[in-house]
Amino acid sequence: MPKRTETYNKIRMAIVRIEKGKPKVVSLDRKISVTAVAEEAGVSDSLIHKDYTDLIQRIKKNQDKGYRSERNKKHDALKAEREKNRLLRQEIEELKLDNANLVSINVCLEEQLYTLTSVKNSKNVVEFKGKKE
Repeated sequence: MPKRTETYNKIRMAIVRIEKGKPKVVSLDRKISVTAVAEEAGVSDSLIHKDYTDLIQRIKKNQDKGYRSERNKKHDALKAEREKNRLLRQEIEELKLDNANLVSINVCLEEQLYTLTSVKNSKNVVEFKGKKE
């Protein structure tokens, strides 16, 4: 096998390993780049730039996929958070209405309590005792 073919295959296999998330040399969380592929393949990045422009195109295509997938993930997360925010705002409005109703009921009960306390403490009011059943 000629030297160029061996090197080409090493670089191509390094790209495939990084794409599949199973690199041997570089860390798993590292994004695909010419430098990462060069480290994985054990060659210099200048060699890839100089002699293997078709592989650079494949690397760049994968970089674009990575950026798009990250952007889509962030967009989906943002949509989910906006939906949560909308639901929470709706819940706040419902709780405000419930609070207003409870305040109204509380005011009525306070007035009744005041009236009953006044009647009970009044000296000229007598409790009427009816038949006990």
